[in-house]
Amino acid sequence: AAAEGLAKRVSQHGGAALIIDYGQDRPYEASLQAIRQHKFVGLLEQPGSADLSARVDFSALRWAL
Repeated sequence: AAAEGLAKRVSQHGGAALIIDYGQDRPYEASLQAIRQHKFVGLLEQPGSADLSARVDFSALRWAL
């Protein structure tokens, strides 16, 4: 939804977008991950004690844009 909104805005007003992130050019089996003290931990292991991150599927992002 965010990529589609960005594409509509650029289409209407002109411009470009530069998106930099970690990811790959194909879907992930599981993109959501939890990180605590620089290590991956279980998503439901001590909720609220880890940072959540998601890997980007650039093929899906490119399709949406």
